[in-house]
Amino acid sequence: EEVNPNCEVPTPVVLSTTTDSLAVGFTYEAGQTTQVQISASETFITVLDSILTQDSVAVFGNLNPATQYYVRVRNVCGVGTTSRWSDPVSEYTACAPISLPYDESFENMPLGNQTAADPICWNSLNVNQGSYPYAYVNNSTSYVKTGSQSLYFRSSSSTDAYMILPEFDAPTHSLRMSFSCKFESTSSGILYVGYMTDISDESSFVNLLTVNRTTAWQDLEVDYTTISAANANARLAFKYGDGPSNNFYLGIDDIHVEGIDTNCLAPNVYILSTTPDSVYAAWNYKVGNNMEAQISEDAD
Repeated sequence: EEVNPNCEVPTPVVLSTTTDSLAVGFTYEAGQTTQVQISASETFITVLDSILTQDSVAVFGNLNPATQYYVRVRNVCGVGTTSRWSDPVSEYTACAPISLPYDESFENMPLGNQTAADPICWNSLNVNQGSYPYAYVNNSTSYVKTGSQSLYFRSSSSTDAYMILPEFDAPTHSLRMSFSCKFESTSSGILYVGYMTDISDESSFVNLLTVNRTTAWQDLEVDYTTISAANANARLAFKYGDGPSNNFYLGIDDIHVEGIDTNCLAPNVYILSTTPDSVYAAWNYKVGNNMEAQISEDAD
């Protein structure tokens, strides 16, 4: 087609996304035909779909979840003539629950800054709103354990920062998470690790681990099998707060989340009583499970 410089270029706006669709709107005059294209590439090397419409909205389907797509539009102004293409707009499709195991070292996440969006499929509260606290993907080598990027916090003395992990395809009370973290100072803000039953309400955060502040990398683990099955849909979360002043740094890296077979957890053993030649012990027991007990004079 021939580009007509007098043909108005429409302006696209992403209206909404689901896990497999994206809706885009654009400036429109009655009777105007508009061509809309979508691609996974900003340069549109491969066009995934192209729509001709006489409406102000176009919807693309059969997309992949948690994927960045680019959309551009142009008006058709007559037989064989069009406007130039608009500048593309982009958006990620919504995230579907993620299958386990989940490993995140932030290497494939877009680098962030003090106004950046959350890591893909993560959520946040109170961060990157023009003042402390901040939390984003960064490449500060002092706070990266492996690779070249990590999740990077900058504390506030008055506001807690929350970074909330993606939704998983397993109940929260069957999960275990390991991760590494490093504080700027032993007097930095405090890192709490737990879960949230409502990711829009910071009062719903429940703490399971308060992390010891140290300037060396430490490897930690949190067991979520201790929480109630009523919280099966809760989201794993980090809370960084209670800092003595603004701008204390914290790095989190190498997150691993796995499911645990809650029918086969190691029981807690209790010594009830002893005699000169016997030991009476008890343990937590799930109906239907077979149990094996051993005794030894060797702790190993």
